[in-house]
Amino acid sequence: MAPGSNEILAAQELLRRVAIEGSLVTADALHTQTETARIIVQERGADSLFTVKGNQKGIAKNVKQLFEGLSRGFPP
Repeated sequence: MAPGSNEILAAQELLRRVAIEGSLVTADALHTQTETARIIVQERGADSLFTVKGNQKGIAKNVKQLFEGLSRGFPP
C-alpha cells in the first residue's frame, strides 16, 4: 500500500473488483464498516462476518442483545 493510503478504502475497492458472489467474506475489526458491509452484501451478493471488539460499544451492545435473544429460544 502506498504511503498515505487508506486500508479501509483499499479493501473496499478490492471487494468491488474480485468475484465474491455467494462467498463468505471475513475481516478484522478495522473493516467493520457500514460501507464495507453494504458493498459485500448489496453490491457483490456475498455474506460477511466481521469481528466486533469491546471498544465498539454500540455494535458490541447490539450483538450481545441479539445473541441473548437468540439463546433464549434454545434449551439450555
